Order: sequence, then C-alpha cells, then structure tokens
Amino acid sequence: MPQGLVFAMQYAPQPYVRVAVGRMSLNPKGLDSIIASLQQGSHSVRVQKDGYFVDGHKAVYVEGTDPEGPFRDVFIEKDGYLYWIGFSAERPDLWPQYTGTFDIILDGFRFI
Repeated sequence: MPQGLVFAMQYAPQPYVRVAVGRMSLNPKGLDSIIASLQQGSHSVRVQKDGYFVDGHKAVYVEGTDPEGPFRDVFIEKDGYLYWIGFSAERPDLWPQYTGTFDIILDGFRFI
C-alpha cells in the first residue's frame, strides 16, 4: 500500500506481531470488494458493520483466519479516504493475548 505504515513487534524469534495502518482513495466498490477478497482467501471471516467505532468514526470490523493465521482488520471511511488498520500474528495459540494488544492500540488511535 503506497500510503501505509507497518509496525512489527518481535520477541526473538517468535512471537511476531504486525500492526499496519494505511490510507487509500475511497471508491464506490472499494470496501465491499476488499471484504469479498478477504472472504475468498480466508477459512472463516466475521464482518461487523454496525456498532463499531474508532476515534468516534463508524468502522467496519473484520476478523478471520487465512493460510497465514488469524487476522483482524478495521476499516474507517473519512474525508474521501478509506483507512485500514490491520493486525496479524504468527502464533495462533497466543491470539487471545494478542487481540488485547490490538484493542489497546485501537482505543488510542486518533485522526489528527
């Protein structure tokens, strides 16, 4: 993603945790096509389109498992852009602990 940033956290050599933040131009089919793509490449996907907010903005929450392991993505439409905050980790057995970290990151996320 041209306008993206990835934060990687590692405790030698595993676990390896990634948080990515990106921004792309919003087009009419953008989010729907992204969700469809995630659903095709994943074993299971849960999409929540209502009742989820990041920094006071309505967000779409997607969580699932693909061949690389579990992931969580959050999408926010704001000012003509689609913002993506993604989270993945290499240790599925520690996923419940990792999601707590992601929740803390989302709670502190602010648009400036």
